Amino acid sequence: MTADELLQFLRGQAAAAANYWSGRQADDRVRAIKEYLREPYGNEEEGRSGVVASDVFDLVEGMLPDLVEVFAGSDEAVRFDPVGPEDEQGAKQATAACNYVFYKQNNGFFILYEAAKDGLLLKTGGVKWYWDERRTPEFTYHAGVPEMQLAAFLVANPDTEVVEKEEREEQMLGPLGEPIMVKVFDVRLKKVTTKGRVKVCTFPSDELRIASDHNSVLLDECRYVAHVARRSLSDIRQMGYRVTADDVKAASEEEGMQDRDLRDMLREQIGTRAKADDYGDESQVSGWLREEYVLCDFDGDGIVERRRIMRLGDKVLENEECSHVQI
Repeated sequence: MTADELLQFLRGQAAAAANYWSGRQADDRVRAIKEYLREPYGNEEEGRSGVVASDVFDLVEGMLPDLVEVFAGSDEAVRFDPVGPEDEQGAKQATAACNYVFYKQNNGFFILYEAAKDGLLLKTGGVKWYWDERRTPEFTYHAGVPEMQLAAFLVANPDTEVVEKEEREEQMLGPLGEPIMVKVFDVRLKKVTTKGRVKVCTFPSDELRIASDHNSVLLDECRYVAHVARRSLSDIRQMGYRVTADDVKAASEEEGMQDRDLRDMLREQIGTRAKADDYGDESQVSGWLREEYVLCDFDGDGIVERRRIMRLGDKVLENEECSHVQI
């Protein structure tokens, strides 16, 4: 596929999935949330009863504890069984590692709780996992550092920079024990380290796109799956992609008016309406970032393969073959 052919293919798949989401499925979700929150039906008459049934709330909250207990009833979210005696030690280590990642590095209980509740109330609950790298700044303060010592330290640690420096003189003892005045610095140093870990998280159901003709709860064979989320310029750059504010702005109005109206209605009912972009700070300009998993014959060998594509509007940020859908 050429770049234009790939983009046309992605647009067609995205449009079909968006139309499916913005139809009856979105209406059902909005109605379910209204009934869960026991909002008025809209046909009330003065002088008549205004009672609103709590059936949806009672059913969801009644089923949720038992449903979550199925998965979180023990300390093992997953267990690896050995095939032979030689696999026992490896299976134990893999079990311990995966449960540490899920329950300790990530809040596994709340992930299961949120996904189950979304499934009961909104019909779908999305969970994704990925390798998350974050740049973490660390600041340290040092007082009375001699000039030569500071220079030697900065040479030995090129990833450290001076953010504040104040020069002064301080009395020290010379080689013969005599007092001398030496130029020293009070400095504040900054060191940025990149730390990575496995991230597991839920995401809003209205950000999940699935091909309308898919008929299974498993996504392995689904020809189009996407997580469509609004991300700021800062968020996208933090992920390692080289984009400009203009690239992000070009993707800010990607979805149709109907989709935006339904999204706003849904989030207004939940109470999570997103704040407007603060265009006074360019790093906060936001647009729709798509993480798309598609089945297509990109390499032209006549056999479809699974590809993971990160797309910001018409700008493809990443396109690589993958083994599975991480949703």
